[in-house]
Amino acid sequence: MKQDIALIVDDFTSENPNYKVYELYIDKIMPDSIISILFAGEKSLTCSENSYFKQKSIIHCISNGKRIDIYSGFERYIDSKIVSDSLIYQHAQTAGIGWTIIDVKEKIIIEKDGVNYPFIPLPLKITVPFAPPVPLSLQFSGFEY
Repeated sequence: MKQDIALIVDDFTSENPNYKVYELYIDKIMPDSIISILFAGEKSLTCSENSYFKQKSIIHCISNGKRIDIYSGFERYIDSKIVSDSLIYQHAQTAGIGWTIIDVKEKIIIEKDGVNYPFIPLPLKITVPFAPPVPLSLQFSGFEY
């Protein structure tokens, strides 16, 4: 693991030492952009998907004595199978803490913002409020308002 990400993972496990499950979800969204989610909770953030597809992480790392399961989205294609007729997403009920790590051209931003769901686009943050244009006058077929 690259040193900058390893340091973030170490900080995360140090600040959140009392959980049963630790996970890192890595989503490469563009050639130079990665969104990762660090999660700690009592059960997996993707427990419904894991049960439904009978999937598990392929790799893991150790940080501060904690095992961190690492997911890339590829797990579904490695020895998994559907074991249920219906998939119910329960991530909103999964108690825990999460950090979102945004890496664009090796500039890293950490948002300690709660829990996002992995492999789904994050909502865009509006930084400039929208103000509709106000016309000085309108003209329609020779009529002015």
